[in-house]
Amino acid sequence: MTQGPEPPSPGAGGQPGSPGGGAAAEAASTRINRLFKNTGVYAVGDIAIKLTTAFLAPLYTALLLPEEYGVWSMGVMVLTGLNHLYNPALHGAVNRFYYEHEHDAARRRRFDGTISTFLILWSILLSGALLASGPWLFERLFNALPYEPYGALITWTALLNVLSVVPKATWTAAERSKAFVGINMLASAVNIFGALALVALMDEGVLGLFEAKLLSTLIVAWPFARYLWREVGFAFHGADLWAAMRFSLPLVPHLLAHWALSMADRIVIEALLGIGAVGIYGSAYIFTEAVSMVANSMNRAWVPLFSRAYDDVAEHPLIARTITYFMLAVSGTSGALAVLSPTLVRTLYADKYAAAAEVAAILSLGGFFLGLYLVYVSGLFFYKKNNTIPIITLVAGAINVGLNILWIPHMGIAGAAWATLVAYAVLALGVRWACRRVTRLPFERDRMLKLAVAVTPSVALGMAIDGLWSWPVELPAKLALLALAPLILALWGFWTPEEMSWARARVRSALRRPPRP
Repeated sequence: MTQGPEPPSPGAGGQPGSPGGGAAAEAASTRINRLFKNTGVYAVGDIAIKLTTAFLAPLYTALLLPEEYGVWSMGVMVLTGLNHLYNPALHGAVNRFYYEHEHDAARRRRFDGTISTFLILWSILLSGALLASGPWLFERLFNALPYEPYGALITWTALLNVLSVVPKATWTAAERSKAFVGINMLASAVNIFGALALVALMDEGVLGLFEAKLLSTLIVAWPFARYLWREVGFAFHGADLWAAMRFSLPLVPHLLAHWALSMADRIVIEALLGIGAVGIYGSAYIFTEAVSMVANSMNRAWVPLFSRAYDDVAEHPLIARTITYFMLAVSGTSGALAVLSPTLVRTLYADKYAAAAEVAAILSLGGFFLGLYLVYVSGLFFYKKNNTIPIITLVAGAINVGLNILWIPHMGIAGAAWATLVAYAVLALGVRWACRRVTRLPFERDRMLKLAVAVTPSVALGMAIDGLWSWPVELPAKLALLALAPLILALWGFWTPEEMSWARARVRSALRRPPRP
């Protein structure tokens, strides 16, 4: 699929004096272990989904023309935009206020029930308007995406997605990673097998992808609805809704601008190069989504730890250490895919998608800035200083549109990839500037420098040798260059004795045979 990096959910956060603020009573090692455990659960679920999607991508490139893949790419981006309209960032309010209501079940139920009631009523109203005006609207906005049947399927999918907002936000805040991942894997399994059946066996073409997406959303809507009925209920409390809206509404322009940043390249590519070029460009985005998966997995596990600990200055060394782990995971994934993705495209994709190889590496590098953005934006959300975020995102989006218009006529889809990379760098640096006006996040600067020095040359060399040999030679050579980074880190003393001891203990635990009965 061709969806861009998932816009980060507004992180939970306490304020000084709030119930969610202050240092946690647990030992740092316990919280680090839970961070790794939750990250692992999220990552395992996301990796399973993304790997399956990645393995299916070559099949889709064989079954679908670039023009059909382009329709799917545009449709997924429209669905992302509609999800932001149906849910005006209220998942962020549920996540944020969870920590203020954490020890008051009745108040939390009233708050979540109010949000659920509003979202259901609002989404029904919006769906009615779209079903009535959709044909006229889509005809004027898109050249290759008619409302019937694609837009109608997107509308129903967006409507059903609303049922997941409160449960998912609550599970993330409560660190119920298994529930979150379990429901995602169920939806993904239905979506993947449905798509295979409809596209490969029933020859539905690209329409099968839209139908499978709606089917998977419909099936998981039942457990979400059951959770809302049994655990949340319906309520409508004006003060709760107002508090949620005050927090969330400033984020709506941000999320829409974030979506527009990802959508702009498709629109310009379609206008200048055609829908087939959109399909080729979208097929390269699979690698960017893998980086986004790692970043969002880390973020879901990291935000609760950050939110509970950041108010206590004594906890800042722990925060700094977890930021190092965060950026290690993101930069490692981004760099590895920047090196490997062109080889994988040329090896696994159908020949008509070969041009995706030249943009996959560029787009993968953009994932690094997504991870950096997620770190700094958490500081802004912690202090509820989110008013500057939409402005920064709009600036980044405007730069993306301008560079697309400037570069695509001369560079083709590679121009769109470079424009996306620059825009995400501007977004990350802009949020860093805004965060530093509020608070200076703690960093392990020495370790971050070592990480940059170790990763940069191995990635640069791996990208430099791209295309020099056939894949049986090129792939091992690239893997060898990537292996230099962890070797340099180990020789340079990047890992602390405590971390080395922890890793050895985990290895021994994994290798230890269970006792005989």
